[in-house]
Amino acid sequence: AMPTSSMVPTMALCYGIEVNVLYDDYPDETYWKLQRIDGVGDNLVLELPADSTPFPSHTESMCLPEGEYNFTIFDLVGDGICCDYGDGNHKVTTSNGGLIAQGGDF
Repeated sequence: AMPTSSMVPTMALCYGIEVNVLYDDYPDETYWKLQRIDGVGDNLVLELPADSTPFPSHTESMCLPEGEYNFTIFDLVGDGICCDYGDGNHKVTTSNGGLIAQGGDF
């Protein structure tokens, strides 16, 4: 008899996400970070400190292990990235386009 094979479902080793930030007129005031919050692994996954980018936008793609994460975005002077000094915004999505978080007025 010929041996048979069957497909065994495998768990994803990581989940793709993308962080897109369109800065306002003062990108050096904006700081954001992504942290793992379930007590497993490294707490700080990624951060982009204020004064670290002269560019009008930033996109970061990454693959994260399954877990709980917190995305935080700050503005050093407290006026957010929309709408007094430009129309900035942020969006965090899954690799297949699912929306996780978005905004600009904070």
